[in-house]
Amino acid sequence: MEKFLLIFIFLLLLTIGVALLGMGLFDTMNYFLDYTNPARYEYIQGALISTFFATPFWVIASLITSFIKDLLPNGLLRIINAIALGMILFFIFINVYPFMAAVFNF
Repeated sequence: MEKFLLIFIFLLLLTIGVALLGMGLFDTMNYFLDYTNPARYEYIQGALISTFFATPFWVIASLITSFIKDLLPNGLLRIINAIALGMILFFIFINVYPFMAAVFNF
């Protein structure tokens, strides 16, 4: 019973994480395609906000995979962990970059 509950929570988190990443990719696509819009920089804000909100869902889904890894294929485990790692590194980069830019003047 516990495994099925973990699988349900895992799939729910994965669905929300994929939806939020899809919104971020949609906003990024709109930024590049809608170049005549004077307020197109709001698309980048939407992409960053949706990525910011998607990060916890992917990290928790990645943590849950350690409990149900005997039920999931290896390829799926690697993909989920790679996406979660990439989002963590992106999150660290967007938080550290302003300080690095201020220190090294770039």
